[in-house]
Amino acid sequence: MTLFNRHLNRDIVLGKKAVAIGDLIVWEILRGFRTDKDYNTAKKYLQPVQQYNMLTPELALKGADNYRKLRKKDVTIRKTADIIIATFCIENKFPFFTPIETLSPSLNI
Repeated sequence: MTLFNRHLNRDIVLGKKAVAIGDLIVWEILRGFRTDKDYNTAKKYLQPVQQYNMLTPELALKGADNYRKLRKKDVTIRKTADIIIATFCIENKFPFFTPIETLSPSLNI
């Protein structure tokens, strides 16, 4: 749980700023906990946060387009989740924090 507390300040999540999270990100966060206690604590903190479904049929097509645009520019995307998250955020005009955020100018969006 120490790692969770360092990276996710629950005061920010639970009221001082508007925060939302994608279902894929929730899955990525929760799958990493080794103990049930830490998993359940993190789950409790994440439940009140507004959650979005990050992959629709339309976003899947746009994500594939974005991936292909980047590959044509010799940019390698290491994780599929990164392009899904970036595409969702770009299309919905949400700020995002992932290494791929520096690539959005490469997508000409």
